[in-house]
Amino acid sequence: MNAGPELLSAPLPPPPAPFLYELRPLSLGEILDRTFSIYRKRFWLYVGLSSIAAAVPTLSTFVQFGFAMPTAGAKPEQAVRQVGILFAILIGTGLVALIAFSLTQSATVAAVTATYLGETTSIGSALRIARKHWLRYILITLWQGWSATWVFLVAYILFIGLIIIPGMRAMIPVFTVLFVLMLLASFVYGVIAYLRNSLGVVASTVEDLKVRAAMRRSKVLVAGHKGRVFVIFLLAGVLQMVASVVQGFSGYFVGISHGFVRTGFEALSLAITFVTSAMVVPVSAIALCLFYVDERVRKEGFDVEMLMNRAIGPPVETLNPDLLPSPFTSELT
Repeated sequence: MNAGPELLSAPLPPPPAPFLYELRPLSLGEILDRTFSIYRKRFWLYVGLSSIAAAVPTLSTFVQFGFAMPTAGAKPEQAVRQVGILFAILIGTGLVALIAFSLTQSATVAAVTATYLGETTSIGSALRIARKHWLRYILITLWQGWSATWVFLVAYILFIGLIIIPGMRAMIPVFTVLFVLMLLASFVYGVIAYLRNSLGVVASTVEDLKVRAAMRRSKVLVAGHKGRVFVIFLLAGVLQMVASVVQGFSGYFVGISHGFVRTGFEALSLAITFVTSAMVVPVSAIALCLFYVDERVRKEGFDVEMLMNRAIGPPVETLNPDLLPSPFTSELT
């Protein structure tokens, strides 16, 4: 019996590509360094993904410039209508921006994970992964935002409720001091709560977890290393501040110009807003994904698990049992 090359019913898959980086515990500096290294290597991939989220506020600003900004000398009813249109645009684009941001975050995580592990990826494949559970990622993003703001909202409602009670006006200074203290406490709590939930989208994308399970997973992985996540968001915030300064500088010329020149500066301002947003958005998503991988390496031996999975080889079901030699014979050729 000569099984020869016919032993396999299908060609064996090619050996997996090597990992882009060594899987090992990293310092915070190494995580940030790898973040920008990965960003530079596939710059257009990540900017292309983030441009989806960046396009929403850009289009919103374009519509506001062209159709909804209150005009000087407008009649009261016309001004009210313009303000109503502006408010509707802000609400609508806010919802669309939430959807776009959630999908962009998930798609970026999928792209980073594939690139980091030496696999091929593209904008289309990353978006297909994110689109599969789009509602899940939106709910996680809403959960993250709510966890950071609900204490402040409760404090604000209590403050308003107390000052409108008849006979309480004399206590307004005391209530104001208490409100400021509660505001500071709610800010600290909100930051900590957001840090604990910050890996929700990453965990859900990589491990295919539902909303509640993803949030629990995030708390487990972030435990003990909230400071590292805080520095990641601090860096992203600094980059966003730089982008905002550039956007504000272009907006200044819009405010002081008129006529055709103003239209040109508006177009330039929109372009600058779009480009700067698309370039800044991927940084935090890439860094959080690398932090997630690092925490799994530290706490769960993720590096050993990945190496073992690659050493196993092709699954048994790819073999054709009809062409295998009998286990009861020694005739192998």
